[in-house]
Amino acid sequence: MADCPHKERRQHLCFSSDIDLPDLTIKPDESHLTVDFARRHEFPTTKHYAVKYRMVATTRYREYYDPKFVAKPENITIRSEESQTFHILNTVPPPAPDFVYVLPILIHEQEAAVAALPYGKKKPPPTRRKIRRGLRVYMRRNWYLSGQDEKLAVVFAPSSPTPETKLLDADPENQLPMTEWGTNPIWYTTPIKRQPTVDDALVETGMRFDGIKIAKKSVTSALAEQRDAAANAAAESRKDESALQKFRQPDQQVVLDADSVQTVDVAAFAVHCDHDKDLVYADIEFKDTESYSLMVKMSLARFQPYSAPYAHLSSLTSWAFQAISPERAITYVVVSEVNENSRQATEQLKFTISGTAPGDSRQGFRENSLEVLLFDGDQPVSESQVPLRIDNMALGFRIPMKLLDGLKRPSLHIKEFEYVGNRHPRLVLAVHVPLNV
Repeated sequence: MADCPHKERRQHLCFSSDIDLPDLTIKPDESHLTVDFARRHEFPTTKHYAVKYRMVATTRYREYYDPKFVAKPENITIRSEESQTFHILNTVPPPAPDFVYVLPILIHEQEAAVAALPYGKKKPPPTRRKIRRGLRVYMRRNWYLSGQDEKLAVVFAPSSPTPETKLLDADPENQLPMTEWGTNPIWYTTPIKRQPTVDDALVETGMRFDGIKIAKKSVTSALAEQRDAAANAAAESRKDESALQKFRQPDQQVVLDADSVQTVDVAAFAVHCDHDKDLVYADIEFKDTESYSLMVKMSLARFQPYSAPYAHLSSLTSWAFQAISPERAITYVVVSEVNENSRQATEQLKFTISGTAPGDSRQGFRENSLEVLLFDGDQPVSESQVPLRIDNMALGFRIPMKLLDGLKRPSLHIKEFEYVGNRHPRLVLAVHVPLNV
């Protein structure tokens, strides 16, 4: 897999202008350093552009120079440094993405070893690996339709609604679907008593956007009718195009009143490319709610952060409820266990797997189980199954270090299974853990 779509940097000639030299007979002032081009840079589309400008100065008298001298452009050209980045805003709401399917994913996060525990100077400190969970949204290709920096948005209801905010309109056509979540009803787990906000999304810094305004569908339709009427009036009378020109005033932004817009919060996620599937995808993550197999119904849209008002979001797509796998943390460390002969101690590799459990066995819920396989490279060495403790208690099991003697590339393959009624076990977690001991 590789990141795509990619960004391409291009250079274009915006405009050229002859510059008259300032009056050099007077003392230099600001007029000697300032040039007013009095030009308007037009862009060919309504997309967002990230633009940097650079001035290139040359002489208008090149015919008076030696041809050998002017043959080298650097002899008669001065280039300025690049300007700061100017964002040309997207001015049209982008089309909705073409969604294909959504899959649950596990994201492995290797954390720093904890060296503060007293396990002996010669023993390595504990190693901890956290396994987060999320959802991968696959879409058909054709990204950046609104320009550079286009993202996939998960849309939430405002965390602090104002009196002007109206999520549910009297007209069903104007109602917006919001991201929802809830407790998985088949498990005895911590109930979810609130709806998600944009703060519940795990996103990169600066990728949470509050108070994004969307024009109601009825208002958008009315503006489109005005535009079409102006275009038709201009087409009927080609000599007098004032009707269309009046509608298309440059640098004029439509301002809608509070009753004509709806306000939402947005968490924006980067889009990548899967060349094997010929699809693009975004990985969506939520903060841990301590509820087993959380059910999430996402409201998704194409999102352009650099947009004019009411043009940030495409139409919203409400996806079906999707279960999210529980988070797990795996910690292992070498410990010494004293046997019957107090003068001898056996070194053990102690594993701890912690996370939210699916239910209480006292309520009739069967405990999850783990399948642990010891490997040397690609070859299995041993196999065992142990139950996962409930009530968020960590599962602990130990492997004698002597089993690792002679293994060149020891590793553990750990699988967790859950049980729904009398059905066959379902896979919850599969992880490969190299043993660096």
